Amino acid sequence: MRIGYKSVMSLNFRINADNEALQWWNYDLNHEDILHDAANIKELRKNQLFNQCLNEILTEEMAGEEASMDETEDSTYFNPIKVPKESKIRPVQLSNVDYTIHDTYSGKKIGIADKITPSYYFDPASRGYTKPGVAADLKSFIQNNGLLNTPIDLTKYGFTDTTIIMTFEKQKWNYLVVHIKTPDDEFEIKITPNEGEYEPEDPDFPYLAGNPEKARFFTKHANDYQNKELVVHGKRFILCKLLGDLLHAAFATDGDAVFTNDGYLRDRCIKNKVEVIHREYCKKGDINCKEEFLMAKTQTGGVSGKKGQKKAKVVKSSKKNGLKKNPKEFNQISIYYYYPVSYGDQQGGSKQKLSLIHI
Repeated sequence: MRIGYKSVMSLNFRINADNEALQWWNYDLNHEDILHDAANIKELRKNQLFNQCLNEILTEEMAGEEASMDETEDSTYFNPIKVPKESKIRPVQLSNVDYTIHDTYSGKKIGIADKITPSYYFDPASRGYTKPGVAADLKSFIQNNGLLNTPIDLTKYGFTDTTIIMTFEKQKWNYLVVHIKTPDDEFEIKITPNEGEYEPEDPDFPYLAGNPEKARFFTKHANDYQNKELVVHGKRFILCKLLGDLLHAAFATDGDAVFTNDGYLRDRCIKNKVEVIHREYCKKGDINCKEEFLMAKTQTGGVSGKKGQKKAKVVKSSKKNGLKKNPKEFNQISIYYYYPVSYGDQQGGSKQKLSLIHI
């Protein structure tokens, strides 16, 4: 197993970056992902500001169908490996994984250390690292990989003439400054690694605050599509949310596995040759989760401070929040699947998918 990450590594954004077919695949997935993340915007199809922003971000003709997987080149998509959901030590199935990149979940759940990359702070789902040393780890990652003050070209991931540059500034806190340049805009995001918090320079436009704030902005200004300033802010909201997930894959290298429940990020990792551990739902009767259903049916455990026993939760909805809202019916259960990198070779278990299903 590789220990530490002090030397310059082949980060994903540097690999196969000139593959035009891959660029177009990522471009189409960007469109799907943007619409998925905008699902909480009321009357999305009628939101003139959002649609104006989307049309200006995605200027090329779409493929007309969902981004698909190839049964040979992307064989791991059809044959992932099931891994234990809780483990104090690294599961044997993940013996080749040195670090997890924390999107939705920390690798500590399965006995693997998290790697600190800039994506931790850019993505609101995983930001919040306040322990001493985390900021130092982030700085080391940036410096040791030659990322400081160096343009990172995002063409591989379906963007045109779009780069990010990272620097550090010291004011009230030590800031990580991410300078984002697109064909028609340039702006900066300041992040405080020491606190794990983002402070927008204008509180009305918190670009990294996630989907709730983005939805509030587009709902409030739904009909202001002719306001050029609001269009600029809207495009920044969309772009930053998209980058929040995408950068987990961009900064991954051999020995890393992104840990997520996002089906779009899972698919992006698989297509771009990044290992990923994905929390998925398995329906009752599926042979792949027979053991989990049996355990859920028989498992009991005392709840501290309360009388009675509590059964393991099984859900009936495949929505992200289904596990919390629908624990009563034994129709579906969550499991972890590991998708190792594949280069046209068949590997893994027996799970078969005929089409992309994003959760």
